[in-house]
Amino acid sequence: MKTRSVLSLASLFLLLACTFNPASAAEEQVLFFDGNNDFVDCPFIAFDKLNAFTIEVWVKNWGGYIVNQGGAGDPENGIWLSTDEGPTDGCAWESDKGKNYAINIGSLIPDQWTHIALQYDGKMQSVFLNGALVKKQEAPKPGPFDASRKLTIGATEMSRPDLPWGFGSGYLRSLRISTIVRYQERFQPAADWSADAKTLMLYTPASVKKSKLVDLSKNGWHGDIRGARFIAADEIKPTILSGVVTDAEKRAAADVDIELSCGIPYINERWLSNKTNANGEYHFIVNEPGKRYQLYARKDSLVQSLADIHLQQGERTLLNFSVTPSAYLNFSWAKFLAAHWLSKSMTKEGKERKLFFNCAWTNNRNVLKWDWAIQVADQTMEKGFGL
Repeated sequence: MKTRSVLSLASLFLLLACTFNPASAAEEQVLFFDGNNDFVDCPFIAFDKLNAFTIEVWVKNWGGYIVNQGGAGDPENGIWLSTDEGPTDGCAWESDKGKNYAINIGSLIPDQWTHIALQYDGKMQSVFLNGALVKKQEAPKPGPFDASRKLTIGATEMSRPDLPWGFGSGYLRSLRISTIVRYQERFQPAADWSADAKTLMLYTPASVKKSKLVDLSKNGWHGDIRGARFIAADEIKPTILSGVVTDAEKRAAADVDIELSCGIPYINERWLSNKTNANGEYHFIVNEPGKRYQLYARKDSLVQSLADIHLQQGERTLLNFSVTPSAYLNFSWAKFLAAHWLSKSMTKEGKERKLFFNCAWTNNRNVLKWDWAIQVADQTMEKGFGL
Protein backbone atom coordinates (compact mmCIF):
# COMPACT_ATOMS: atom_id res chain seq x y z
CA MET A 1 0.00 0.00 0.00
CA LYS A 2 2.69 2.52 0.97
CA THR A 3 4.88 1.80 -2.05
CA ARG A 4 2.01 2.03 -4.48
CA SER A 5 0.78 5.32 -2.96
CA VAL A 6 4.19 6.94 -3.07
CA LEU A 7 4.71 5.83 -6.65
CA SER A 8 1.37 7.29 -7.71
CA LEU A 9 2.32 10.62 -6.15
CA ALA A 10 5.71 10.62 -7.87
CA SER A 11 4.11 9.69 -11.20
CA LEU A 12 1.65 12.56 -10.85
CA PHE A 13 4.52 14.99 -10.21
CA LEU A 14 6.32 13.76 -13.32
CA LEU A 15 3.24 13.87 -15.53
CA LEU A 16 2.07 17.34 -14.56
CA ALA A 17 5.56 18.85 -14.44
CA CYS A 18 5.75 18.44 -18.19
CA THR A 19 2.28 19.85 -18.89
CA PHE A 20 2.25 23.56 -18.14
CA ASN A 21 5.54 25.43 -18.38
CA PRO A 22 5.68 28.88 -19.98
CA ALA A 23 8.61 28.67 -22.39
CA SER A 24 9.80 32.19 -21.65
CA ALA A 25 9.69 31.68 -17.87
CA ALA A 26 12.60 29.24 -17.55
CA GLU A 27 15.42 31.73 -18.07
CA GLU A 28 13.87 35.04 -17.00
CA GLN A 29 13.86 36.74 -13.62
CA VAL A 30 10.73 36.77 -11.48
CA LEU A 31 9.74 37.81 -7.96
CA PHE A 32 10.66 35.42 -5.14
CA PHE A 33 8.97 35.53 -1.71
CA ASP A 34 10.78 33.74 1.13
CA GLY A 35 7.78 33.23 3.44
CA ASN A 36 9.28 35.23 6.32
CA ASN A 37 8.38 38.88 5.74
CA ASP A 38 8.28 39.43 1.97
CA PHE A 39 5.24 41.01 0.34
CA VAL A 40 4.10 43.65 -2.17
CA ASP A 41 1.69 46.43 -1.21
CA CYS A 42 -0.78 47.31 -3.97
CA PRO A 43 -3.74 49.71 -4.22
CA PHE A 44 -7.20 48.68 -3.06
CA ILE A 45 -9.47 47.05 -5.67
CA ALA A 46 -13.24 47.54 -5.25
CA PHE A 47 -14.28 43.97 -6.15
CA ASP A 48 -17.67 44.62 -4.50
CA LYS A 49 -18.39 47.26 -7.15
CA LEU A 50 -17.66 44.93 -10.11
CA ASN A 51 -20.33 42.90 -11.89
CA ALA A 52 -17.73 40.31 -12.87
CA PHE A 53 -14.00 39.76 -12.41
CA THR A 54 -11.07 37.38 -12.88
CA ILE A 55 -8.02 37.23 -10.61
CA GLU A 56 -5.26 35.08 -12.12
CA VAL A 57 -1.61 34.37 -11.40
CA TRP A 58 1.35 32.36 -12.65
CA VAL A 59 3.27 30.92 -9.66
CA LYS A 60 5.89 28.24 -9.03
CA ASN A 61 6.84 26.29 -5.90
CA TRP A 62 4.27 28.28 -3.98
CA GLY A 63 2.85 27.62 -0.53
CA GLY A 64 0.44 29.81 1.46
CA TYR A 65 -1.14 33.14 0.57
CA ILE A 66 -0.62 34.43 -2.98
CA VAL A 67 -2.97 37.44 -3.11
CA ASN A 68 -5.09 38.90 -0.33
CA GLN A 69 -7.24 41.94 0.33
CA GLY A 70 -9.09 42.59 3.56
CA GLY A 71 -9.16 40.81 6.89
CA ALA A 72 -9.41 37.10 6.18
CA GLY A 73 -11.15 35.59 9.18
CA ASP A 74 -12.04 38.99 10.64
CA PRO A 75 -15.62 40.24 11.02
CA GLU A 76 -14.66 42.37 8.04
CA ASN A 77 -14.73 40.77 4.58
CA GLY A 78 -11.70 39.61 2.59
CA ILE A 79 -10.81 38.02 -0.75
CA TRP A 80 -7.74 35.85 -1.41
CA LEU A 81 -5.90 33.15 -3.36
CA SER A 82 -4.00 30.58 -1.29
CA THR A 83 -2.74 27.01 -1.47
CA ASP A 84 -3.70 26.40 2.17
CA GLU A 85 -6.49 23.85 2.56
CA GLY A 86 -9.51 24.02 4.79
CA PRO A 87 -13.16 25.10 4.80
CA THR A 88 -12.17 28.79 4.78
CA ASP A 89 -8.89 28.58 2.81
CA GLY A 90 -7.99 28.11 -0.85
CA CYS A 91 -9.38 30.62 -3.37
CA ALA A 92 -12.14 32.42 -1.53
CA TRP A 93 -13.97 35.53 -0.49
CA GLU A 94 -16.30 36.63 2.25
CA SER A 95 -19.67 38.33 1.86
CA ASP A 96 -22.08 40.24 4.07
CA LYS A 97 -20.82 39.67 7.65
CA GLY A 98 -17.94 37.31 6.98
CA LYS A 99 -19.70 34.31 5.40
CA ASN A 100 -17.03 32.38 3.52
CA TYR A 101 -17.16 30.95 -0.01
CA ALA A 102 -14.03 28.87 -0.59
CA ILE A 103 -12.69 26.48 -3.22
CA ASN A 104 -9.52 24.58 -2.31
CA ILE A 105 -6.81 23.92 -4.91
CA GLY A 106 -4.40 22.05 -2.63
CA SER A 107 -0.62 21.91 -2.76
CA LEU A 108 0.93 22.67 -6.14
CA ILE A 109 3.16 20.35 -8.14
CA PRO A 110 6.84 21.13 -7.34
CA ASP A 111 9.09 22.78 -9.95
CA GLN A 112 6.14 23.54 -12.25
CA TRP A 113 4.73 26.89 -13.29
CA THR A 114 1.06 26.84 -12.31
CA HIS A 115 -1.79 29.04 -13.53
CA ILE A 116 -4.56 29.78 -11.02
CA ALA A 117 -7.71 31.77 -11.78
CA LEU A 118 -10.52 32.85 -9.42
CA GLN A 119 -13.62 34.21 -11.21
CA TYR A 120 -17.09 35.63 -10.61
CA ASP A 121 -19.77 36.21 -13.26
CA GLY A 122 -22.33 37.89 -11.00
CA LYS A 123 -23.84 34.60 -9.86
CA MET A 124 -21.26 31.80 -9.99
CA GLN A 125 -17.82 31.60 -8.40
CA SER A 126 -15.30 29.39 -10.25
CA VAL A 127 -11.66 28.36 -9.88
CA PHE A 128 -9.40 27.02 -12.64
CA LEU A 129 -6.05 25.28 -12.12
CA ASN A 130 -3.80 25.00 -15.19
CA GLY A 131 -6.82 25.53 -17.43
CA ALA A 132 -8.98 22.84 -15.80
CA LEU A 133 -12.08 23.72 -13.79
CA VAL A 134 -11.58 22.82 -10.11
CA LYS A 135 -15.08 23.76 -8.99
CA LYS A 136 -17.95 26.13 -9.74
CA GLN A 137 -20.50 27.16 -7.13
CA GLU A 138 -23.20 29.74 -6.62
CA ALA A 139 -22.07 32.64 -4.44
CA PRO A 140 -23.11 36.22 -3.68
CA LYS A 141 -20.94 39.17 -4.65
CA PRO A 142 -17.91 39.54 -2.35
CA GLY A 143 -17.77 42.35 0.19
CA PRO A 144 -18.54 44.98 1.15
CA PHE A 145 -14.84 45.81 1.58
CA ASP A 146 -12.97 48.38 3.62
CA ALA A 147 -11.30 50.71 1.10
CA SER A 148 -8.47 51.43 3.56
CA ARG A 149 -7.19 47.85 3.26
CA LYS A 150 -4.62 47.25 0.54
CA LEU A 151 -4.40 44.42 -1.93
CA THR A 152 -1.29 42.45 -0.92
CA ILE A 153 0.82 39.95 -2.86
CA GLY A 154 2.62 37.27 -0.84
CA ALA A 155 0.88 37.81 2.49
CA THR A 156 -2.30 38.69 4.29
CA GLU A 157 -2.62 42.45 4.64
CA MET A 158 -2.27 42.06 8.42
CA SER A 159 0.95 40.02 8.26
CA ARG A 160 3.89 41.35 10.25
CA PRO A 161 7.34 39.91 11.05
CA ASP A 162 6.09 39.06 14.56
CA LEU A 163 3.01 37.31 13.10
CA PRO A 164 4.51 35.51 10.10
CA TRP A 165 2.00 32.73 9.50
CA GLY A 166 0.13 34.86 6.97
CA PHE A 167 3.07 34.95 4.54
CA GLY A 168 3.37 32.91 1.34
CA SER A 169 6.53 31.60 -0.29
CA GLY A 170 7.52 30.88 -3.88
CA TYR A 171 7.94 32.48 -7.30
CA LEU A 172 5.37 34.82 -8.82
CA ARG A 173 5.68 35.59 -12.51
CA SER A 174 2.48 37.45 -13.34
CA LEU A 175 -0.74 38.77 -11.81
CA ARG A 176 -3.72 40.03 -13.78
CA ILE A 177 -7.07 41.32 -12.52
CA SER A 178 -9.85 41.82 -15.09
CA THR A 179 -13.42 43.15 -15.07
CA ILE A 180 -14.74 40.14 -17.01
CA VAL A 181 -14.86 36.36 -16.72
CA ARG A 182 -12.09 35.26 -19.07
CA TYR A 183 -12.58 31.47 -18.96
CA GLN A 184 -15.71 29.36 -19.45
CA GLU A 185 -14.34 25.88 -20.11
CA ARG A 186 -11.04 23.99 -20.23
CA PHE A 187 -8.29 26.09 -21.84
CA GLN A 188 -4.54 26.32 -22.38
CA PRO A 189 -3.27 29.21 -20.19
CA ALA A 190 -1.36 31.86 -22.09
CA ALA A 191 2.24 32.25 -20.94
CA ASP A 192 2.33 35.99 -21.55
CA TRP A 193 -0.32 38.61 -20.89
CA SER A 194 -0.88 42.09 -22.23
CA ALA A 195 -3.31 44.72 -20.99
CA ASP A 196 -6.60 45.19 -22.83
CA ALA A 197 -9.68 47.31 -22.19
CA LYS A 198 -10.92 44.86 -19.53
CA THR A 199 -7.66 44.77 -17.54
CA LEU A 200 -7.79 46.46 -14.14
CA MET A 201 -4.27 45.57 -13.02
CA LEU A 202 -1.36 43.75 -14.69
CA TYR A 203 2.04 42.84 -13.30
CA THR A 204 4.65 40.86 -15.27
CA PRO A 205 8.47 40.60 -15.04
CA ALA A 206 8.58 43.84 -17.05
CA SER A 207 6.80 45.55 -14.13
CA VAL A 208 9.76 45.33 -11.73
CA LYS A 209 11.48 48.73 -11.47
CA LYS A 210 13.78 48.70 -8.43
CA SER A 211 11.41 48.71 -5.41
CA LYS A 212 8.30 49.35 -7.53
CA LEU A 213 5.96 46.95 -9.28
CA VAL A 214 4.60 48.95 -12.21
CA ASP A 215 1.01 48.34 -13.29
CA LEU A 216 1.02 47.76 -17.06
CA SER A 217 -2.69 48.57 -17.41
CA LYS A 218 -3.96 52.07 -18.06
CA ASN A 219 -4.97 52.49 -14.40
CA GLY A 220 -1.48 53.03 -13.00
CA TRP A 221 -2.04 51.01 -9.81
CA HIS A 222 1.61 50.46 -8.94
CA GLY A 223 2.82 48.28 -6.07
CA ASP A 224 5.61 48.70 -3.51
CA ILE A 225 7.96 45.72 -3.20
CA ARG A 226 8.69 44.98 0.48
CA GLY A 227 11.54 42.46 0.63
CA ALA A 228 10.63 40.23 -2.32
CA ARG A 229 13.63 39.56 -4.58
CA PHE A 230 13.83 39.75 -8.37
CA ILE A 231 15.92 36.67 -9.19
CA ALA A 232 16.24 33.87 -11.73
CA ALA A 233 13.23 31.57 -11.81
CA ASP A 234 15.31 28.51 -10.94
CA GLU A 235 17.85 30.08 -8.58
CA ILE A 236 16.35 28.54 -5.43
CA LYS A 237 15.83 24.80 -5.41
CA PRO A 238 12.88 23.82 -3.22
CA THR A 239 12.86 21.15 -0.56
CA ILE A 240 10.01 18.66 -0.99
CA LEU A 241 8.58 16.81 2.00
CA SER A 242 6.11 14.11 1.00
CA GLY A 243 4.73 10.81 2.20
CA VAL A 244 1.72 8.69 3.02
CA VAL A 245 -0.43 8.89 6.13
CA THR A 246 -2.16 5.77 7.48
CA ASP A 247 -4.49 5.13 10.39
CA ALA A 248 -3.88 2.77 13.30
CA GLU A 249 -4.91 -0.18 11.07
CA LYS A 250 -2.37 0.90 8.39
CA ARG A 251 -5.08 1.97 5.98
CA ALA A 252 -4.55 5.08 3.86
CA ALA A 253 -6.00 8.06 5.73
CA ALA A 254 -7.66 10.64 3.47
CA ASP A 255 -8.55 14.23 4.41
CA VAL A 256 -6.03 14.43 7.24
CA ASP A 257 -5.19 18.04 8.10
CA ILE A 258 -1.40 18.44 8.23
CA GLU A 259 0.53 21.45 9.46
CA LEU A 260 4.29 21.91 9.01
CA SER A 261 5.69 24.62 11.28
CA CYS A 262 9.05 26.13 12.12
CA GLY A 263 10.00 28.50 14.94
CA ILE A 264 8.72 29.31 18.40
CA PRO A 265 4.92 28.93 18.59
CA TYR A 266 3.02 32.24 18.44
CA ILE A 267 6.27 34.28 18.50
CA ASN A 268 8.18 33.77 15.24
CA GLU A 269 6.48 30.64 13.98
CA ARG A 270 5.70 30.15 10.30
CA TRP A 271 3.80 27.23 8.85
CA LEU A 272 2.25 25.56 5.83
CA SER A 273 -0.97 23.57 5.86
CA ASN A 274 -1.98 20.63 3.69
CA LYS A 275 -4.50 17.82 3.47
CA THR A 276 -4.00 14.21 2.39
CA ASN A 277 -5.66 12.97 -0.81
CA ALA A 278 -7.72 9.80 -1.28
CA ASN A 279 -4.53 7.68 -1.17
CA GLY A 280 -3.33 9.29 2.06
CA GLU A 281 -0.62 11.22 0.19
CA TYR A 282 0.62 14.69 1.06
CA HIS A 283 3.48 16.98 0.12
CA PHE A 284 4.94 20.34 1.12
CA ILE A 285 7.11 22.73 -0.89
CA VAL A 286 9.66 24.53 1.31
CA ASN A 287 11.79 27.11 -0.49
CA GLU A 288 14.15 28.14 2.30
CA PRO A 289 14.09 25.50 5.05
CA GLY A 290 14.81 26.39 8.66
CA LYS A 291 16.94 24.36 11.03
CA ARG A 292 14.12 22.10 12.16
CA TYR A 293 10.39 21.64 11.72
CA GLN A 294 7.45 20.21 13.59
CA LEU A 295 4.66 18.32 11.84
CA TYR A 296 1.18 17.97 13.28
CA ALA A 297 -1.57 15.85 11.68
CA ARG A 298 -5.17 15.47 12.80
CA LYS A 299 -8.44 13.96 11.62
CA ASP A 300 -11.19 13.91 14.24
CA SER A 301 -9.63 12.14 17.26
CA LEU A 302 -6.70 10.72 15.26
CA VAL A 303 -3.51 12.70 15.90
CA GLN A 304 0.22 12.56 15.28
CA SER A 305 2.89 15.07 16.32
CA LEU A 306 6.40 14.78 14.91
CA ALA A 307 9.16 17.15 16.03
CA ASP A 308 12.72 17.95 14.96
CA ILE A 309 12.29 17.19 11.27
CA HIS A 310 15.42 18.42 9.50
CA LEU A 311 15.10 19.56 5.88
CA GLN A 312 17.98 20.40 3.54
CA GLN A 313 17.85 22.80 0.61
CA GLY A 314 16.96 21.12 -2.68
CA GLU A 315 16.39 17.65 -1.21
CA ARG A 316 13.35 15.41 -1.30
CA THR A 317 12.39 13.85 2.03
CA LEU A 318 9.98 10.92 2.31
CA LEU A 319 8.12 10.75 5.62
CA ASN A 320 5.39 8.14 6.11
CA PHE A 321 3.56 8.04 9.44
CA SER A 322 0.33 6.96 11.13
CA VAL A 323 -2.31 8.95 12.98
CA THR A 324 -3.48 7.28 16.19
CA PRO A 325 -6.22 8.00 18.77
CA SER A 326 -5.50 10.94 21.06
CA ALA A 327 -7.22 12.81 23.88
CA TYR A 328 -6.33 16.10 22.19
CA LEU A 329 -9.97 17.05 21.57
CA ASN A 330 -10.53 17.02 25.33
CA PHE A 331 -7.72 19.57 25.69
CA SER A 332 -8.45 21.69 22.62
CA TRP A 333 -9.86 24.50 24.77
CA ALA A 334 -6.33 24.92 26.23
CA LYS A 335 -4.36 24.74 22.96
CA PHE A 336 -3.40 28.42 23.16
CA LEU A 337 -1.21 27.54 26.17
CA ALA A 338 1.18 25.56 23.97
CA ALA A 339 3.60 28.43 23.44
CA HIS A 340 6.45 30.38 24.99
CA TRP A 341 5.26 33.17 27.30
CA LEU A 342 7.13 36.06 28.86
CA SER A 343 5.83 38.57 31.41
CA LYS A 344 7.89 41.56 32.59
CA SER A 345 7.44 43.76 35.66
CA MET A 346 9.49 45.76 38.18
CA THR A 347 10.24 44.93 41.80
CA LYS A 348 9.87 47.45 44.62
CA GLU A 349 13.63 47.90 44.41
CA GLY A 350 13.38 48.95 40.77
CA LYS A 351 14.84 45.72 39.32
CA GLU A 352 13.42 44.04 36.24
CA ARG A 353 11.41 40.91 37.00
CA LYS A 354 10.74 38.32 34.26
CA LEU A 355 8.38 35.36 34.35
CA PHE A 356 9.11 32.69 31.71
CA PHE A 357 6.42 30.09 30.98
CA ASN A 358 6.91 27.36 28.36
CA CYS A 359 4.19 24.87 27.48
CA ALA A 360 4.24 22.07 24.89
CA TRP A 361 2.35 18.95 23.87
CA THR A 362 3.78 15.48 24.49
CA ASN A 363 2.71 11.83 24.31
CA ASN A 364 0.82 12.25 21.03
CA ARG A 365 -0.92 15.38 22.36
CA ASN A 366 -2.40 13.47 25.26
CA VAL A 367 -0.44 15.57 27.77
CA LEU A 368 0.50 19.24 28.17
CA LYS A 369 3.85 19.73 29.89
CA TRP A 370 5.19 23.05 31.12
CA ASP A 371 8.05 24.67 32.95
CA TRP A 372 8.43 28.13 34.45
CA ALA A 373 11.11 30.35 35.90
CA ILE A 374 11.25 33.74 37.62
CA GLN A 375 14.29 35.94 37.09
CA VAL A 376 15.17 39.16 38.86
CA ALA A 377 17.97 41.18 37.25
CA ASP A 378 18.71 38.09 35.08
CA GLN A 379 19.23 35.88 38.15
CA THR A 380 16.90 32.85 38.51
CA MET A 381 14.99 33.10 41.79
CA GLU A 382 12.37 30.34 41.35
CA LYS A 383 11.56 27.63 38.84
CA GLY A 384 9.34 24.59 38.45
CA PHE A 385 7.55 22.26 36.04
CA GLY A 386 4.32 20.29 35.72
CA LEU A 387 2.03 18.12 33.55
